[in-house]
Amino acid sequence: MDQYGPVRDHSNRGLPPFYRGLPPFYRGLPPFYRDMASELDIFVGNTTLIDEEVYQLWLDGYSVAEAVSLRLQGGVLERSGTSVSVLQSDTRDHFRTFQMLERLLHAPTRLLQQLLFQIPPPRLAVLVQRWGWGGIGG
Repeated sequence: MDQYGPVRDHSNRGLPPFYRGLPPFYRGLPPFYRDMASELDIFVGNTTLIDEEVYQLWLDGYSVAEAVSLRLQGGVLERSGTSVSVLQSDTRDHFRTFQMLERLLHAPTRLLQQLLFQIPPPRLAVLVQRWGWGGIGG
């Protein structure tokens, strides 16, 4: 004890072996959450991925199920080495992204100025051209 109160020991001494090496905020979590936190992988990126083939299927008015079927017929599983469930999820995610982009595709200058979707300029040009504007700024 010093003049300001008890001296706190912030080292790992005195902690059970399970707690040693864990950041302080983990120490109060039940074991289930600690285990789950140690096995969770997260990828964070800021570039919006656009598959031009899926974009064209969306523009042509296909549903997600129809687009998945057409992609399967086109041999995408053989080219990518993925599963049907991953293909369905990927197609659904792309369609959702396109639906969010749709309001911006009506005004290409707004699409260029927005910050939510980080899309490389060459890909933006393809999106706008296929939408029917003929080019950015059209």
